[in-house]
Amino acid sequence: MKESLSTKLIKHFFGIAGELDEHRKQVIGNISSKIAVLSFYFIMIQTVILLISLVPDKPNTTPVAIGILIIDFLYIMGISFYLMYKVEDAQITDLDVEEDRYELTLKQAKRSALRKGILMTIGFPFLMSLFNIAKPDFNFIADFFSIKSLISGLVYGIPMWLFIRAMMISRIKK
Repeated sequence: MKESLSTKLIKHFFGIAGELDEHRKQVIGNISSKIAVLSFYFIMIQTVILLISLVPDKPNTTPVAIGILIIDFLYIMGISFYLMYKVEDAQITDLDVEEDRYELTLKQAKRSALRKGILMTIGFPFLMSLFNIAKPDFNFIADFFSIKSLISGLVYGIPMWLFIRAMMISRIKK
């Protein structure tokens, strides 16, 4: 039976490989509902603070806007760490494999990690070049293929490839 798009997105977001059984669905639902309630209260409090800061007598609201952006970033990081902790604690990302399919699954995991490492090796210099696009007399191609950009891509991509490879291999259980 073919998976729906929502199931694929849930599996990708939570890092689940294999079948999405009832236990995993229950854990995902529990984690998601807690995050949704926290996000609702966070947005309500943030909206009240924003409305209070936009009172007409206050001409300069830039510090409030910057503060809200920083608080948003910290909130997203906190939610992400909470999500990672709960998913690892519940061990819903582990992949149980039969003995005869273990080698094939291991090979697929290594290949997938290599693809992700190559993507990060290329993506990091690409993003760094995009950050410099506002500079006057900017040449994207020259900046992307510069020695500094290539070395920084390798310095970032190779450790990320090794880390992803180790994480994927550690999740495969016989």
